[in-house]
Amino acid sequence: MAEPDPQVSTDSWRDPFARFSGESEDLGAQLRDAGLAFAVQEQLRTALTELADHPLSPEAGARVRYLLGEPAAGARAALGRMNTSRKAATQAPTLSIVAPLIDSEGGAS
Repeated sequence: MAEPDPQVSTDSWRDPFARFSGESEDLGAQLRDAGLAFAVQEQLRTALTELADHPLSPEAGARVRYLLGEPAAGARAALGRMNTSRKAATQAPTLSIVAPLIDSEGGAS
């Protein structure tokens, strides 16, 4: 039987990348979730600004209603997954969060 090469370690505790194997997948998923939540927030901000500029526009109202439906639910789910993995309190993106952001930027009065 051949002697194992001392330069090549088969011990997982000696492998510098073994400890990151699961973490990289988790971090990738968290990054995707954060990107989704941010994208929905930005779309809501744009739609609410458009609605503030054109309050009688049926398209602007429909866009806000659409974004508060399925996309917002997806963002809430993504934030929930991030919250579960980080074990920290995270507030879901709602109109009460996005509207003050628009007010602070001077988009709506």
